[in-house]
Amino acid sequence: MATISEMQEEKPSLPFNASFDPSNPLGFLEKVLGFIGKESDFLLKDTADKEIASAVTAAKKRLREAEEEKESWKPFEKKLKEEIEKMMFDERQKHDLKKKSMSQYDSLGMCTERRFRMNLTNKPNLDPSNPLGFLEKVLDFIGKESDFLLKDTAEKEIASAVTAAKKRLREAKKEQKESLKPLEKKLKEESSQPMEVEKPKKESLKPTEPMEVEEKPKEEEGPIVPNKGNGLDFETYSWTQNLQEVTITIPVPSGTKPRSVTCEIKKNRLKVGLKGQEPTIDGEFFNAVKPDDCFWNIEDQKLISVLLTKQDQMEWWKCCVKGEPEIDTQKVEPESSKLSDLDPETRSTVEKMMFDQRQKQMGLPTSDEMEKKDMMKKFMSQHPEMDFSNAKFN
Repeated sequence: MATISEMQEEKPSLPFNASFDPSNPLGFLEKVLGFIGKESDFLLKDTADKEIASAVTAAKKRLREAEEEKESWKPFEKKLKEEIEKMMFDERQKHDLKKKSMSQYDSLGMCTERRFRMNLTNKPNLDPSNPLGFLEKVLDFIGKESDFLLKDTAEKEIASAVTAAKKRLREAKKEQKESLKPLEKKLKEESSQPMEVEKPKKESLKPTEPMEVEEKPKEEEGPIVPNKGNGLDFETYSWTQNLQEVTITIPVPSGTKPRSVTCEIKKNRLKVGLKGQEPTIDGEFFNAVKPDDCFWNIEDQKLISVLLTKQDQMEWWKCCVKGEPEIDTQKVEPESSKLSDLDPETRSTVEKMMFDQRQKQMGLPTSDEMEKKDMMKKFMSQHPEMDFSNAKFN
C-alpha cells in the first residue's frame, strides 16, 4: 500500500508541503506541477506532456484494478460479516458480553476504511533527478483520496493543467531574460570604450596646463550627467525616464484646473501648456511614443504630469524634445537586478561583463586578454628554442 510518506527518499530531496482538499484535487495537482516546474526542468522537456499522460493512464489503471479487487472481496466480506453477527449474537446470549463483542465488530467493520486512509501530515519530498516518480506517487495519492481520476474528463483536465503550468514557467523565464536586457546592454556599452582610457596616456607627454584648458570646454560641450530619474531638470519643466516610460512634470500656478490646460500628444510630437499662454513644451520627441497609452493629469492643482509610453522600450532617450541639451546615457542608472535571482548561465555572463568593465576602468587586461596572455606564456615555455625577444604582440 502506497502512502504519501513513501515519497521521502534517502537521496537529497526537496520538501513539498501543501494541504489536500478532496473537493478540489485538480487545485492540489496544479500546486504540485508548479513545484516541479520551479525545482526542475522536467516540464520544459518536449516529451513532458506524453510522459505525464502515460503516468495518468497508469495511475487510473492501478486504481481500477484496486477497485476490481475490492469488489471481488465483497461477497466474502458480506459472508464474514454475517458469521460475525451470528457469533456475536450467540456470545451475547451465552455470556452477556455485548460491549466486548460490539467493540470487536467495530474494529472489524472499520478495517477496510483504515486500510485506505492516508497520512496527510507527512511532507513529501521531490528528487529533482526523478520528478516523474514524484508525480506518479501524487497521482496514486489523489486516486485513493478522491474519485477525480475515475472521471471521463480527468485526462483532459490534467493535460490542461500541465499546459497551463508549462506556459507560466516559460513566461517567467522570458520575463527574467527581458529584465536582464537593459543591464546587459549597459554593460556592453560601457565595456566597449577602451580608447577613452588610452587617450590620456598618449597625451601624457604634453604640458599639463594646455591639457586642462582643452579638456574644460570639451566637458561643457559634451553630454550632461542625468538627474536621479535618468532625465534632466529645466527652469520650466523636468523629465525622468525608465526603459518603458517618460514622465514630464511642469509646475503651474496653485489652483490650476484641468480645463485651463492644453495638451496634445501625438506619435512624434508634444504640445502642452496653459491656455492663452505660450506652450511650455512644443516640439518633436527624441523617439516615437504610443499615443493611446499616454495620458496627463493635474497633481495637487500645482503640477501638470504627463506620462509617455515609449514605442521602443529597449532604448534610453538622450533628450525629451529634440533641440534640448542631451544627457550621457552611459551614466544612466537602471533598476538593479539581483545576481542571485538569475539562472547560472546568465549570471556567469553578467559577472564576466562586470569583471571586464572594472578591469578596463583600472587600465587592466580583460578576462579574454588575460586568457590569451596565459596561452602565449604557455606556448613560449613549451618552445624554449624560439627567440621571442623581438616579437611584437597585439
